[in-house]
Amino acid sequence: METRHITITADDIRSGKTDAAGAVEPLTLGVSLGSLEGFISDIAVFTAEQTNVFALLAYLRLTAEGGHEKFFFEPEGMVWLSAVMGLRDMGEDELADSLLDIRDKFPACTVPYDLGSRINAVCENGIEFSKEDALLESCRDELSKHIEDYVREYAEQFGFDGDIDIF
Repeated sequence: METRHITITADDIRSGKTDAAGAVEPLTLGVSLGSLEGFISDIAVFTAEQTNVFALLAYLRLTAEGGHEKFFFEPEGMVWLSAVMGLRDMGEDELADSLLDIRDKFPACTVPYDLGSRINAVCENGIEFSKEDALLESCRDELSKHIEDYVREYAEQFGFDGDIDIF
């Protein structure tokens, strides 16, 4: 495993030198998505804001590649609840409600954290996400801008200076 020292300052974020993706790079590089326990352990050193924006960026990237199904079919799908919390923090309640309501489509009204269980639940239950895909697509660009603005506004919450074990 490689270790990398990363420094991200609030000034770099506010000035635009570091964007939202750069602000959560320590999570992108150093957070394991192999299990819920590993994820929880790895995010312990980060702020809630960092974790939620990390989840939101993964959500936006994967849904752009293949909709909500793609998001839930990848390891990053385990962070769906952090994405909901990030949407709430930014006042994006309609999108937060839409993502949160997805859990009702799953057996026992819960989205499994385990990748295999998530994929099986979607496939075996014929879960589809066309309504959620359409809503997100209708405001994707605005949400992306809102995330960037949010990170700049709360730049102190995204500062980081430390070593990351890269997965």
